[in-house]
Amino acid sequence: MRRNSHIPLHSLMQNRCRLGTFVSLLLVSASLCAQVPASTGTPLKKGPTLNMSRSVNLPENSLSRKMKQLMIPSLVVEEMPVNKVFEMLRQQSIKADPEKSGVNIIMQVPAAKLNRLITADCKDLSMEDALRYLCQVCSFDFMVEDYAVKVFEKRRN
Repeated sequence: MRRNSHIPLHSLMQNRCRLGTFVSLLLVSASLCAQVPASTGTPLKKGPTLNMSRSVNLPENSLSRKMKQLMIPSLVVEEMPVNKVFEMLRQQSIKADPEKSGVNIIMQVPAAKLNRLITADCKDLSMEDALRYLCQVCSFDFMVEDYAVKVFEKRRN
């Protein structure tokens, strides 16, 4: 006569997880060992690396450098619509730019958010910092491209 063995489900899942972790560790150590050459004095080949930081440092383009160099002497607004504030910042960038080209700002946010009133008082900031602070206040984010800065709503995680 055969006896039914009863093993609780949580016990099976724990053992399966432990086995999966063990197999994963075994695979990782096997791949690391495969990269180590025999004791020939040959240097290790550099393999692909994984960047675990949240932000990625991308190569800086000329507009990024320009935004760090342009100093906005003053940006003072009280109860002004967001779109007007960003336009004022663009005008300030033209005044601060020796080439008088300034920084193009493209707003990619819903019209309802552009009419929101904000108050700001910024003095002696780089264009990049002024833009970052304004975006923080408005729950926006921005991306510097080759010829313009795109402003958009922050993504919700």
